[in-house]
Amino acid sequence: MEGLDLKLPNLYKCRNTSDESREGNTCLHCSCFISKTADGSIEVSKKDCCDHQQKPLSLDTLPTEILQKVFSYLEAKFLYCTLSLVCRFFNHLVNDDTWWKIRIARCFPKKYPPLSAPDGFDWKMACATREDQHRLWTQGLMQCFNLTGGHYSSIDAIHLINNAAICFSGSRDRYLNVWNLANLNAANPDSVREACVKSIQAHKGWIWSISSCNSTICTGSWDTTVKLWDAGKDMTETLSLKGKSAVLCTVLLPDILTVGSFDSSVAIYDPRTGYSSIAQLHCHSKPVLCMAVDDKYIITGSEDKKIAIYDRAAGKLFETIEVG
Repeated sequence: MEGLDLKLPNLYKCRNTSDESREGNTCLHCSCFISKTADGSIEVSKKDCCDHQQKPLSLDTLPTEILQKVFSYLEAKFLYCTLSLVCRFFNHLVNDDTWWKIRIARCFPKKYPPLSAPDGFDWKMACATREDQHRLWTQGLMQCFNLTGGHYSSIDAIHLINNAAICFSGSRDRYLNVWNLANLNAANPDSVREACVKSIQAHKGWIWSISSCNSTICTGSWDTTVKLWDAGKDMTETLSLKGKSAVLCTVLLPDILTVGSFDSSVAIYDPRTGYSSIAQLHCHSKPVLCMAVDDKYIITGSEDKKIAIYDRAAGKLFETIEVG
């Protein structure tokens, strides 16, 4: 039987990695193709080794898509407060509004924000705030107490002051209760009963709204009255304002008291002149349900599915937005 003549190609070393490879083979580490030329010399098809062989693997060398995937597992606040300071490349990625919009849409499928975002809207902060709230309510990071026994009817108004240490509750039983939340103790069931430090029969109708400014507490009721109470003097009643319709919302600031009513109107009073009536706004066709006020605008939401923005300085309606 004739012998089988096997001719194996010679072994050569890749000059990039020093790996031994036979002629016509590929270096396993850097993918250089090793071959012999006509004059017998060795040729390597790549002059340089791949970058990942020359440099240690690091985050800033990863493709953008992979980096963004990694970032999606990190807290939003950490991304823009810490990671954005590492390098310019990370800063550029973290400040991309489009990426934040996509992140919010994936985590919270419902439209956010509910209205069209204005120019200059801070998507990073919005995302961080939304994620923080979601984490608080879904990961058991808060203690839960049921404040039972304080009212015998439905509670329609809640208000917190002193950095959430004091809580006011208004009910359809006409009572305004004051709760000292600092007294709550998860290990002591009786602490819930002890937390109620004051109970006042404040109105003759359902209490629907509670607001405050400093130590002054403002309550609004279906009995058409707005009452002011001094929290610094054991909740002494200091003023009662009589309106024409049920009071559904109130906002009290040092220079203004606004009252939204069932009859679709907003009454404005001036605390600096003894709460004299200074204006009556008619921006809606149905009851005014909620309200926000600052030094520039009075913003009201109504059952007519509209948001009205009133310009305080100009003294006129600035804009109306349809929300439904």
